[in-house]
Amino acid sequence: MNKRKIINIVSLLLIAAIAFSACSCEETGKGLTEEEVALIRQEHGYPIYKERDDTEIAYSKTSFREIVTYTDTFAYCEVIKERYKQEVIMDGNVKNPPVLDVYTVRVIEDTEGLFEKNTVLTYSYGLFNEHNCPKPLVGDKIILALTINPGTAECVSGKNGFYYVYDGYGIAAFEEEEEFTYTGKTVNNIMKALKKTDAEEKEYWNLMKMRYERSGGKDGYESIEMLREQIKEKLANKNK
Repeated sequence: MNKRKIINIVSLLLIAAIAFSACSCEETGKGLTEEEVALIRQEHGYPIYKERDDTEIAYSKTSFREIVTYTDTFAYCEVIKERYKQEVIMDGNVKNPPVLDVYTVRVIEDTEGLFEKNTVLTYSYGLFNEHNCPKPLVGDKIILALTINPGTAECVSGKNGFYYVYDGYGIAAFEEEEEFTYTGKTVNNIMKALKKTDAEEKEYWNLMKMRYERSGGKDGYESIEMLREQIKEKLANKNK
């Protein structure tokens, strides 16, 4: 037996051992080791997406704390349909408008309680950002940082705050900050960590109310109850 075959067999045995221990680790909260995470990334194709320098668009660096504070919610979901393309409608005569990847997911739970369990929704990546985002497959379970479009209840996401889920463990698709490193932890523990604190909740809703008042009710929300009702209404109309 050659060296490559031995390495492949050892890799498969380690993956099987990780999967076998997933249930007990989920209950105890024990996470994966760095070696186990590296092997899962390699075997299942869960890369860390880094910023590309071949674009003329400059992006400002957003801290992960800001993402947690100003994202509407983090949702643990299952991808239920193949992604499809959607052309972005833009003002003016644009010869080559951007085309986004759109995904359909079923919500298992979300940190802020905005969606009922098994809610089906669509999300796409932010404009000009889709080139650098993960592309999950049907059946994949993932965690998403979601910003909700109040006009349609459709959502926008990105690589920051995106976690692949392997046998109950989160694997980040972005470069994590030391203070907020959740890769290798159980989904339950990650979702608890991503839930807004009282201070973040207050700052978020102050911003939403300010946007609501300045726009004359066209943007933002007065309360979390208003947001939940808008989501239910828009999703119900969409599914008619």
